[in-house]
Amino acid sequence: KSKVILILIDGLRFDYLFNETKSHLPSENWSQNQYIKFLNILNKTPENLLTFKVFVDAPTRTADRVPCMMTGNLPRKVGGIQAFGGLPVQEDSILRQLTKAGRKTYFTGDPLWTQYFPNDLITEQESRGLDIKDTEVDNWPIEYIQKIVKKNEFDFLIGHMLGVDHIGHLKGLADPEIAKQKKKIEDFLIDLIDKIDDETTLLITGDHGAVMSGEHGQDDPQETHSALIGYNKKGFQKYQQHNMRKVMKSLEEKSAFMVNQVDLVPTLAMLLGVPVPFSNLGQVIDDLYLASEKIPSL
Repeated sequence: KSKVILILIDGLRFDYLFNETKSHLPSENWSQNQYIKFLNILNKTPENLLTFKVFVDAPTRTADRVPCMMTGNLPRKVGGIQAFGGLPVQEDSILRQLTKAGRKTYFTGDPLWTQYFPNDLITEQESRGLDIKDTEVDNWPIEYIQKIVKKNEFDFLIGHMLGVDHIGHLKGLADPEIAKQKKKIEDFLIDLIDKIDDETTLLITGDHGAVMSGEHGQDDPQETHSALIGYNKKGFQKYQQHNMRKVMKSLEEKSAFMVNQVDLVPTLAMLLGVPVPFSNLGQVIDDLYLASEKIPSL
């Protein structure tokens, strides 16, 4: 049975991971540890990897993005109020569909999620999401995810990592402290890809980007462009259907394929085998259909 781990890195700009011309290469614009070691490991098995540029609808506040990422709909007008004491989301969501199907969704990270989806998440300790001075905020989520992956009883596992966003708000994106926080996340991701099994798809994305001051909430391209990485040890169907070397050559020559953030919801429904939520506006990212059998490495 297919499982999904969604790692949501708060404030993940597209150019933290990739440059604007070659989607599979680390960005040349950022010299201080921009997940390069992690990307190089993934690129050793390109048949297991897909990368996308993600367009995020404004406003780019986390309080707006979290419900939209699970319903596939546009932000609600009350999003700004929600940030300081969220009300349960009444719309249909991928989490509600999983609950109806008797599937287990585990969560750790930003406490907004448990306010929005109180009946659909299995969780223990919450992060202190609004305390932006807490730069160790990701320590517990990392431990929790490692524990749940080891037990391997989940269907959907979500980790909302806040540390990069917190330091960005405190000190701006050019501060050396943000590189240390990214290194912590990178080490965690490297360990995670080693631990997951062939039935688990790992998705890594951001809820929004940020301007150089670390702020977000508006519609600047630095805020509305994030990234999406898909990783599965079996590989993806597009690599079964086409000549692998031709596909990789086209990836080297073209810019990153753009998807909309609302496309995440129907794609999750496809991967997890549950109905698409009623109010969803997105479409399935069909490149993320999984291979029927493990693809031999190049």
